[in-house]
Amino acid sequence: MCDTPRRRSVRTEEVKDALSQAAWRGQRKEDEIMKDTVERVTVNLSTNRSVTTIKEKVFTLSEWREEAKKRFGKNPDNWRFRCPKCKREWSVAEYAETKGRDNIESAFQECLYCDWKSYGLLGTMGDGLVVTFEDGSGGEVFNFAEQKKAEE
Repeated sequence: MCDTPRRRSVRTEEVKDALSQAAWRGQRKEDEIMKDTVERVTVNLSTNRSVTTIKEKVFTLSEWREEAKKRFGKNPDNWRFRCPKCKREWSVAEYAETKGRDNIESAFQECLYCDWKSYGLLGTMGDGLVVTFEDGSGGEVFNFAEQKKAEE
């Protein structure tokens, strides 16, 4: 027999475990940095759940309306929204043509094409806005679509 000690071979599992721990520590540090630089807000939704998002995505109802007017003009029929799931865009007028004028209040919460709903289980998947009401509750709505360029 050989009197020299056997070198312990490093197992693949140990290496993977060490790498994942290092990655986790790095992600944890990254999360701490993000927490310090981005202000987050938690809003109680009217659907008995809450959502935490960055402050820039939270609007009061009047702020949300003003933002829509700034982007698309005073006529609500021209306001446009984008679905977080299928990424398609539509206007309130297009929604009214398809779903009926009686249903236009759903144009910013229900997709015209894939039937995704911002008030469903997954909400807007982080790709929408949150509108708060005077009572402190709020609701998720689809994000605004890109502004269309004026035709020349």
